[in-house]
Amino acid sequence: MSTRSFQEHLVDWEALHDNVGKRLEEFPHLAKDHAALEPLLAEGRVLESEQDLRKAELREINLRRRELEKQGRAVRNRLAAALKGAFGPDSLRLLEFGLQPVQRSRRKLLSKAEKAELLARQAARAAAAAKAEAMAREAVDAKLLATVALPAGTL
Repeated sequence: MSTRSFQEHLVDWEALHDNVGKRLEEFPHLAKDHAALEPLLAEGRVLESEQDLRKAELREINLRRRELEKQGRAVRNRLAAALKGAFGPDSLRLLEFGLQPVQRSRRKLLSKAEKAELLARQAARAAAAAKAEAMAREAVDAKLLATVALPAGTL
């Protein structure tokens, strides 16, 4: 498949048409194909200019779409703000309008003393868990030693 553009093909065909036309007396057997190439060139030029026109129209359409999106977003945001003002930002009634209510965290803010107490409890739990794990390891080791103990007096 050719990687050349349609416009490049048109330029080549036009050069061929013009150059063969100058020498048709020498090559009369090419007259039929020369004549067949002329309407193809004309239609090709029309299609090229139509394509350029359509590209310009597409750019205008895309520009208008971006403008419309910007305006629509602004109006939507105003409506959403008004509805949140009327019902409250965390009202479940906002769902009826396709808006997500704000989910507020109900977590209580702790004072420095409460934070210190919480951290102390977490540290105590971690220490107790580590101690329990160490005791469990010792028990497993003791049981293992008991099963492989040497008979008395062999040392």
